Amino acid sequence: MLELRGLDYRRFRPILIDTDCPGQVFGEEVDVDQVLAQMEDGLNFLEICTDRPDYFTDWKDYMEAEYGLIVRIVPKSRDIPLYGNMVLDFERYGEADVSCFPEDAIYLPFQKRKWEEDCLDIKVPIGYNMLTVRAER
Repeated sequence: MLELRGLDYRRFRPILIDTDCPGQVFGEEVDVDQVLAQMEDGLNFLEICTDRPDYFTDWKDYMEAEYGLIVRIVPKSRDIPLYGNMVLDFERYGEADVSCFPEDAIYLPFQKRKWEEDCLDIKVPIGYNMLTVRAER
């Protein structure tokens, strides 16, 4: 995705929108935690929009001690300006208020998807949504 947008990892500035239903995962790491673990090495910038800032305190302290990264944690109210260039949205419900994101930011919803006709949304209690689209032949 970064290459398609002409970005390298050094200029990657993610805004992570925390999940709105953290209790739905059964004995596994929350998607947010998995993504944070995957991108921590070499990250130069991170903003986390959350209603549960205490949840991220240990991870924030670890990133500052291990990598020197100052993680910015802001409330989801979004009254505070955001400065990232890619929005990673882990909320399942509601509409994203894209007006609060920087104009050039890339928006990536991980859980939200507007379904079109002829698509099938199969919801599995443990796993991810799957999208099946009928192909024209």
